[in-house]
Amino acid sequence: MVSKKLLLCLLSLILAIGKSTAQSCTSLESEFSISDYEGTTLGNSSYDNTNRIFYAHIFVNSEYRLFAYDVNTGTSLLLGPTSGAEPEFVEQTGMFYSIGGNSGNNMLRRYDLDTSIEDDVLLLEDLCGISLGTSTSNPDGQYIFRGQFATDCENGSSISKLIVIDVSINQIVSEFEDVNLNNIEYDVATNSVLGLLSENGAIYLSRFNLTTGLFDLSIEIPSLESYSTAVSGYDHVNGRYIFSGTNLIDGSDPENPITEPLLYLVDVNGGITITAPPVNLTEFKYDEETNTYFGLNGSGVVQSLNVSDCFPEPSYELPEMVIPCSQTIFNTPLTTTSDAVSNIIGYDITVTYDPTYLTPTGNLTIPSDLINPSYVSALLSDNNGEILISLALNGSAPAGTFWMGT
Repeated sequence: MVSKKLLLCLLSLILAIGKSTAQSCTSLESEFSISDYEGTTLGNSSYDNTNRIFYAHIFVNSEYRLFAYDVNTGTSLLLGPTSGAEPEFVEQTGMFYSIGGNSGNNMLRRYDLDTSIEDDVLLLEDLCGISLGTSTSNPDGQYIFRGQFATDCENGSSISKLIVIDVSINQIVSEFEDVNLNNIEYDVATNSVLGLLSENGAIYLSRFNLTTGLFDLSIEIPSLESYSTAVSGYDHVNGRYIFSGTNLIDGSDPENPITEPLLYLVDVNGGITITAPPVNLTEFKYDEETNTYFGLNGSGVVQSLNVSDCFPEPSYELPEMVIPCSQTIFNTPLTTTSDAVSNIIGYDITVTYDPTYLTPTGNLTIPSDLINPSYVSALLSDNNGEILISLALNGSAPAGTFWMGT
């Protein structure tokens, strides 16, 4: 009973704040301009974090070439030409892998950066096709993609499969059905793939664990109308997924909805979505050393994007308190630790307790005198001595929604 009252009290401490709007919290810098640039295709960029090299497949002088930009030296190199869909750089082998056709068969294709030799290394039986933004790679030397498989592609009978290939032996080591993620990115910390999933009229950032074969995370993106195929990235150090999308401002007229393009940043650990003004990049490739993303703009300029200011340090804190066990209801002040931050849509709260004396009920109640409970997405987990609570306004909260209470 004490722990339940504790949770109720913590919920009542949230300050009156507004729903998030797009903030100018990003910084975009031009790094290098490609000569004779004619265009690119989405989903065809990669990044080598070991050597800090940004790769992009581009059209230059009427040829399809592999462009390499050395972030350390500021120099570039044209390689190729290359072929194949959904190319990914695999750091363990230092080579590119993609999906290509050969004599009516789909193959795993390998491109050697040192020799510029491209060869087919694995027959992908029954693969009918692959979409943009459905591949990634990981440090363990694996190429991962989602494709449509069938015994008879011509009849249109197929099933979606997520395939994991160990490129050191060129063999499929795992396959999973009905993992219908788009804009796929790899998460090193959890051995998972993250991506956008449309379901029941909403769009979610979902995570599929390659070890367990199960989805273990689903975050609804508030007011997201649509997203740009293959235009995404992932900061695996801080757990932040980034993508370009379209925000629904007013959908009262289905024939003429009012929308705006935005940059979306999702804190995977906290379940919070932040929006910022859009940027004109074809993809976001994360650089560990500088905590920035690299990408190409529409004019063939390599640019770096910094979003650190979009995730400021917390401005409020709950002071540590000792509460007598006989006391069932209490209040505690919420103190300011820095300048107040506007446009916050939620909070993450940690409550520690002694499991020797307390057993949490697991119940989480959002009092209606604070806010309409249907406007709030709430997560609670108990780690035997530590309760984690995540609260955020969801997509059903109308503009101007705020939390009551002081």
